[in-house]
Amino acid sequence: MKKKVRMDTWAITSLILVFLGGIIGAIGQSRGTSKDKNEIMDHTTTTSDQLQSKIIELQNENHKLTNSIKERDQKIGSQNEEIIVLNRKLVDKSEYIENYLTSKKAHPNIILNRILGNGRKSDKFCFYIENKSEYPIYDIKIEVFDYNKLKQYVFKNVGDDKQFISIENYMGSVFARMEYNSLSPKSIITCQPPIDPVESIFYVKIHTRNATFIEKIVFHRVGQSIYVGTTLYDLKWNVLNHYVYEEAPNKIRIEIEQILNEIPNELTYYFTN
Repeated sequence: MKKKVRMDTWAITSLILVFLGGIIGAIGQSRGTSKDKNEIMDHTTTTSDQLQSKIIELQNENHKLTNSIKERDQKIGSQNEEIIVLNRKLVDKSEYIENYLTSKKAHPNIILNRILGNGRKSDKFCFYIENKSEYPIYDIKIEVFDYNKLKQYVFKNVGDDKQFISIENYMGSVFARMEYNSLSPKSIITCQPPIDPVESIFYVKIHTRNATFIEKIVFHRVGQSIYVGTTLYDLKWNVLNHYVYEEAPNKIRIEIEQILNEIPNELTYYFTN
C-alpha cells in the first residue's frame, strides 16, 4: 500500500538547494571547456544565492505576519473584554433606572417607635413608614385595621363556614388610613399621632405603585410592659421583614410569635348591609 508523503515549503526548498549543489558538483566533474564550466557554475551559484536570499526574506515576512496576527488577536481580545464590561454597565444602569421609576426592588415597612414618658403607663408608640432601599417608593396607600375589632364583628351563618361582616363594621375597624405620593430612599416618615400602649393586633395593607404588601403588628402587654412584634410579607407570602423585641424574655417572644402566626394572611369576608 502506497503512503502519501507530505512535505512543507522549507523541506522542499532544502531539497532544491541540495539538488543544485549536486548539479554544481556534477558539472565540475563532467567534460567540457573550462570556460563553459565556470559560466554554468557561476550562474548556478548566483541562482542558489538568490534563492537563499528569497528564503530569508520570506522567513522575515512570515515572522512579521505572525507578530501582526498576535497583536491583532490581542487587540480584538482587549476590545471584546471592554465591550463585555460596557454591556454590564449598560445593563446595571438600565436596571437602576427601571427600579428607580417603578420601585420594583423597594418596599415600605411599618415600624414602631416607643416614646418614653414619666413611667411605663405613660409611654406611647408612634407608627413610622421606613424605606431602607436605595430607590424611592411611589403612590403609597396604607390601611391599618384593628384586628381585634374585626374579630368581634365577624359572624358565620349556621352550617356555613363563610365569614360575614357588615360594611359599616368593616369600615369601623379601620384604625388609620395614610396616603403619600412618594417616599425617598433611606428615609422615614412619621405617619400617625402617638397611640397608647394597649394590647393590640393590627393588620396592615400597604399598596404601592407596583406591589402590595401585608404587615402584621402585635402589641403584647405583660404586666406594665408592652412588647412589640411585626412581620412584613409580599403577596407570595415571602417574609420581607420580621422583628420581635430582642430584649423580651424568651417566653414572651414565643407568645408574640404565636399571636403573629394566628393572624390570617388574607382577610376574606363576605359583606352584608
